[in-house]
Amino acid sequence: MSEIGTRSRTLSRAQKVLLAVGGVAAFVLIAGAAWTLVNLFGQTTYQRDLTLTPTAGRLRIDTTGAITIKPGSGPEVRVHETVRYGLRRPRLAETSTPDGLVLHAGCDWLTPNCSIDAVVTVPAELTVDARSSGGDITVSGLTGAVQLDSSGGGITVSGLTGPAQLHSSGGGITATGLAGAVQLDSSGGGVRATGLRATQVEARSSGGDVVLAFDTAPDRVVADSSGGGVRIGLPRVEGGYSVNADSSGGGTHTDVPTDPQSQRQIEAHSSGGDVRLETTG
Repeated sequence: MSEIGTRSRTLSRAQKVLLAVGGVAAFVLIAGAAWTLVNLFGQTTYQRDLTLTPTAGRLRIDTTGAITIKPGSGPEVRVHETVRYGLRRPRLAETSTPDGLVLHAGCDWLTPNCSIDAVVTVPAELTVDARSSGGDITVSGLTGAVQLDSSGGGITVSGLTGPAQLHSSGGGITATGLAGAVQLDSSGGGVRATGLRATQVEARSSGGDVVLAFDTAPDRVVADSSGGGVRIGLPRVEGGYSVNADSSGGGTHTDVPTDPQSQRQIEAHSSGGDVRLETTG
């Protein structure tokens, strides 16, 4: 008769560490899922309306949610907010400073299902600086300087006649009818601007194509994409354009009148696709 013995196995130090790390990771995942469910079932939604007096001709908005800004007929700033949150109420504040009116709306860290969407009506000439970490930004019809920054969505603008600086790391940029000096920069998607009447435009993307279409001849254009191609539509103009165009990711096609001595300068570069300059109109 044979006797079969059992031998216990001792875990190595590395195996013990792996088991401990795995246990902590599992606990964090389970706790996070439970926290999300608790916030979801305990969610509150309400709306509020504000009428505010701007100071120093400037408005700054910093929020966790979508922002829509449009011109109004009066001198006041009108705000309509939709607030959503779970267990922790978000922080909402309106402050008048010597540098302008400031609207701040933020959610606590690790608070899911929390957002503050704002529709803001402003005097058209007001200088606007808006930042969102949780949604898209949409702005139309303003004549003052505009600076927008979104890390939670894309940016859409139309009919802006003042200087515009737009940056998005959360989506693409779409613009129509811009007339002031323009800077467009997206790392979250492509850049597309049409109906341009601006004399100076800079457009850069590391997340997609850069597409620009001009209604009037610009003085200076810089377009650069490392995430796609570059396509620029330019009206025919006497004296043509001074063009510097190249691509390391595709071909280069120039179908506009050129003159190295022209004061109208076009720079177009791509490492992600073709570069095309075309005549419009």
